[in-house]
Formats: sequence, structure tokens, C-alpha cells
Amino acid sequence: MAEPSAPGFGAPARRSAGRLGPIVALVLGVLALAVMTHAQALDRAGPPDPDPASPATTGPAGPPAYAFGSVTAAGAVVFALGEPVHAWAVDADGTSRWSRDLAAGDALACGPCPEAVLAHADGRVELVGPDGSLALPPDVVAGGVVPARSLTGVVLAASRTGGAVEFLIPTSDGLVGAGSLSDARLDQPLVVVTPASRGRAVTVMRASSDPLRQAEFEVVHVTPAGASARTVELDGPGARPFPCAVADDATVAYLQQLTGPTADGSTHLVVRTDDGAGSEVTVAGTFDTCAAGPDGAVLASAVTGADGDPAHTEVHLVWLGPSLEVRATTSEPVAGARAVVALDAPTRRVAVAGGRGPALVLDGATRFEHRAAAAVAFDDRGGLWWVDGDARVTHEVAR
Repeated sequence: MAEPSAPGFGAPARRSAGRLGPIVALVLGVLALAVMTHAQALDRAGPPDPDPASPATTGPAGPPAYAFGSVTAAGAVVFALGEPVHAWAVDADGTSRWSRDLAAGDALACGPCPEAVLAHADGRVELVGPDGSLALPPDVVAGGVVPARSLTGVVLAASRTGGAVEFLIPTSDGLVGAGSLSDARLDQPLVVVTPASRGRAVTVMRASSDPLRQAEFEVVHVTPAGASARTVELDGPGARPFPCAVADDATVAYLQQLTGPTADGSTHLVVRTDDGAGSEVTVAGTFDTCAAGPDGAVLASAVTGADGDPAHTEVHLVWLGPSLEVRATTSEPVAGARAVVALDAPTRRVAVAGGRGPALVLDGATRFEHRAAAAVAFDDRGGLWWVDGDARVTHEVAR
């Protein structure tokens, strides 16, 4: 197949009978999860706040709503979710270096943190220095960027000539190129771009470009060596596809949520590699978050109020081996109305935060408790970042 078009996103799609057809459900999950994972959809700005974080509301459902944005071993961007969204950058020790309120459509990417690239909704780009001062952007994004929605991790799509874009992944060493796509269809709203956890590749998921093929979606694997695309049929009219975080440049993975005869439904996971090898499995339960690599995969979902209590969330996890055989399962209660679940694809570790009780780190064989946290994220070297209800940020370096 010829090189596919580049991703982009427009206004949130509404349910319609148009060309996006059955996979319009994808955008609903994308928008809901994006706020929880990296908060790239941002609100109106207010006056800058010199404090590390503006106060966030605390209620009976759990701690304040904080979220990690761009996260690397060298530093991270943290959001206090609200109106306006407040952002601050920390260094590797978790020390706040600068903070600011963000305008609607603004996005931040470590360049590396605490230095960051600030992309505005109109495509303009500025560099935020380690002290918070603004300067001209680095050459790699000097031509501007286009919006790129991601469920996990952060990706910049830098504008190139002829409508092409180059994908850039924030790492501990700065922005690194992950390949490019030409002839971008930037008006297509159902696009998700997910970076590899430890590599220079992105997975792009979007609606089929053929208006007559509404029951399909495209999965595009982009690396510096080129791009390849696969057209995938929806498993059914109610199926909802999601991309998976992957461990390396050679892996592509995605799932489809399936409705079934029971309320739980099922999930169809597909994991493929560049050499054409692949495995797939259907497991009980509807999962919307996944991570995969050569050693297996992990699936996760968080359900609030299933027991009738809107202040109670249940996190369901399934670990799969190299052949996608089930190795372990667990369900963890979270004492709150929201749970933040972070997955590390190379190690299949899972971190859970967001409730009033202890946060957790699990790998299918071990379970460790951590003091309560409002949000958690893995960095590009496997370290863990935590932010608590008082906006204190801590970093556990991977050993």
C-alpha cells in the first residue's frame, strides 16, 4: 500500500450517519481518556500563577484532578485540571521550575523538561526555558505543528512542506524524530497517535479514507524508515477500536471492544511485528487501555459506579504472555470517582492512582502499595512519577 496520509484532528465528532459511520464511537473514548492521561485538550487561560499548581477542588469522591502530560526521566509536565488548566514543569527531582495557565488548544511537550515546547492552537510554537521564559522554538518545530491526539504519551506533529508532517517524541534526550507522513488529511477527527514507549515509532489509528468502507479503520505504523498501513475490519457494528502502547519500534497493537450476550462483553486484542508475525486473542471483559511488546501484553479498564456507588471505581487488569495466553488477572477497588491507570509496555507494570486509599504498582505477580496519589505516569526509561493531592511531585528512577 502506498504511504498513507498523516493524522490530525478537528472538532470532536458527533454521532452521525456520515462517512465515519460505526467507528465514530472511537472519538468518544479518545476524548474521555485523553483528559485523564495527558490533558492535551485544554481550557481558557487566566493570569499566570507563580505557585507550583493552582488549587484543585477536593471532594468526597477523591483527591484533586491532576494529570501528567509529557513525562521523561529528565523531568515532567503536570496539569491541574480545571478552567483554566494550569501547568507546571518539574526537573528530575520533582522540583517545580516554572508554571503557567494555558489557553484553549495549547499543548506542552518536554524538550527535554523542565524546558518545554509550547504549541498553540493556531500552530505557532514557542520554547519555554527552564526558568519559564519564552524564546524562539527549536528548528525542528520552527515551521509550526498540527494537533495530534494521543491516548498515552505525547507526540508532536511538525509541519513540513507539501502538507507533510514529521512526528516528534519527547524523550529524556530531547525531541527525537519518529518518521513522517505526506499528504496529511488534517480535517479528519478520528485520529489517535501513540508513541512507542522505548523507541522512535508511532502508531496512527484513523477512519478509513474510503467513504464506502465505513466498517473499517486503518492502523498505520510510522518509523524513521518509512510507514506501512493495514486496513482492519470492525468486528461488529458495536465494536470500538483503541490503539495500544507498545514497547518498541517493531510492535503494533490494537484492540476492539465487543458487545456480547453479557453485560461484560469481550475484547479482541491483536499484536503484530514488522516481520509479519502476529498473535490475537479475545478475552472476557471490555478493556480500553492496553500495552504490548515481545514479552506479552496487559489490558486495563476502570469502571465507576458499577456497584451503584458513584464514588467507587473498580480497576480490572489482565496480563498476557508472549503467545497472548492469560497469565494473571485481578480487580482492584479505588475509593474515588476516578482512577488513573498507567501502563509500562516493556515491563507490563501497572500503576493505579486517583483514590483516597493507597496507590498501587502491580506486574501480575507482585503487588506494592504506595502512599495515596492523584495521578501517576511512567517515564521513557521506566521510572515512575507521582503527584499527590497537595500537588507534590515525586520521581522514582527505574533501577
